[in-house]
Amino acid sequence: MCTLLFRFSPNDQYPLAILSNRDEAYKRPSGGWAWRGGNRRYFAPVDLEAGGTWIGLNESGVVAALTNIFPRLRGSSFRSRGALVIDLLHLDAANLSWDVLPEAVSNHQYNKFNLLVADRSVAYLFTWRGRNLVQRDLTPGVYEVANRPFRGRSIPDDVAEGNEGWLAMKASRLVEHPFVCKHGRGYGTCSSHKLLVHGTDRSKSLVWHLDGHPCESRYKLVMGTE
Repeated sequence: MCTLLFRFSPNDQYPLAILSNRDEAYKRPSGGWAWRGGNRRYFAPVDLEAGGTWIGLNESGVVAALTNIFPRLRGSSFRSRGALVIDLLHLDAANLSWDVLPEAVSNHQYNKFNLLVADRSVAYLFTWRGRNLVQRDLTPGVYEVANRPFRGRSIPDDVAEGNEGWLAMKASRLVEHPFVCKHGRGYGTCSSHKLLVHGTDRSKSLVWHLDGHPCESRYKLVMGTE
């Protein structure tokens, strides 16, 4: 299952720290992190099969990250959930998602999802199960989201350091077997990401990426300098 573990701390130098594993069919093609989007630029990987992305951040400091919810609905005409993530990465502030997401699920059909949208000041978790979009306003804390509907609760935070230290201490969560770092036949963890989103200067944000299983590969810094 996909894993999205994050800590939201508005007063931190890095208000948002994210650890994420993407689980998918190994044969499904994807492209690496790059600046995309023309005049409204965002930094994200790309799903080369359906288009869109599952995680990214833009020049305004808005972050969006997706986990699917199983079992999926059936509909060949459904719009890609990855396209919805891109819609959000064109926003100037996370609170504008209040208008974008309700309109999107009214105008298009989507498979079920959890969707984090955040910036330096606010964080929201939206859950869609085919009807009744649920929006949760997140208070500062640590949250873990997987491939089931998000219940709105934070998890215990046992790290006294800021988000930079938290990210370093909790990165081992991404290599836990068998459910976080998943080795399946034809399907499993195919990429992993670590993000530190700077509160005032986008150029100081940090993004690390690896292809494959995090227990077998090494992260590469793809945005920023350490």
